[in-house]
Amino acid sequence: MEKVNLQQLVNETKKLASNESYYWFLRYIVDYLRPPTIVEIGTHRGHSAMCMLSAIKTDGHLYTIDVADDFKCEHSQLTKIISFDLDVDLSKIPEIDLLFIDSTHKAAHVRKVLNKYIPRVKQYGIVLMDDIKLNDMYPVWMELTYPKMELNYLHQSGFGVFVKDKPWRSFGIAQDKDRPVK
Repeated sequence: MEKVNLQQLVNETKKLASNESYYWFLRYIVDYLRPPTIVEIGTHRGHSAMCMLSAIKTDGHLYTIDVADDFKCEHSQLTKIISFDLDVDLSKIPEIDLLFIDSTHKAAHVRKVLNKYIPRVKQYGIVLMDDIKLNDMYPVWMELTYPKMELNYLHQSGFGVFVKDKPWRSFGIAQDKDRPVK
């Protein structure tokens, strides 16, 4: 993936989003970057996925990951993975150009998600994180050493974007049981 001017991208989206939700941003960033492989972690009912799918190009593909099958959509450029995000076999997904993390909003879990998925993000790939100011998420956001920006105008509980410009440095967290409650 080509190197992205993060500030230019944000300036362009501010024109579109102003006080709108991050859904417009997701649609715009997919249209602007044309990423071949998009992964969304935490799909729920699929509002974000639908916005990204509406802008995906012919050679693009969206992989959505959620523990529940609440997203009722079928599309040739969509693969729904019904699984706990830490159990997904990433060898079945191509290298990731755009990663959107909107799963369990707990620091310990998000650190594990980052440790698992960021190594699969391409050099200069984009990572989006929703709710960076919710619960205990902000310290995780602050620990990231990548070029990053907070786009809090997109969402009341915070929204962040960063560029993977160097190899991933693991948070080094133990692999304890961090499973959703059923």
